Amino acid sequence: PTLEEELNLPIEIGNKDEEEIMLTYPDFYKDKVTKLKYKLQELGKRYNNLLNIAKFNSKVAKNKIKELKGKLYKEHIKYTVALIATRKDLGEILKLY
Repeated sequence: PTLEEELNLPIEIGNKDEEEIMLTYPDFYKDKVTKLKYKLQELGKRYNNLLNIAKFNSKVAKNKIKELKGKLYKEHIKYTVALIATRKDLGEILKLY
C-alpha cells in the first residue's frame, strides 16, 4: 500500500473541468496545509525510494547467499574427494562432519 492508502488520504486527481472545492479551514491555515501536503508528498517519495532500495538489497543478499552456497558445495566435494584419495575410511570421513 502507498503512504496515502495507509493514512486513508484521498487521492487527488486533477480535473480542470470540475469546480474549485471550497476549503473547510480558515485562510490563515492555507499556507500550513500547502506545506504539509508538500511534506507528505516528499515523505511518500522517500518511502518509495527506501522501499525500492530495500528490495534491491534483498535481491543482492539473496544472490550472494546463492553464490556462497555454490562455493561451499564445491569446496565440500573437493575436500571429500581429497579424503577419499588419501584412502581414509568412510567412518573417518563422516566423523569430520
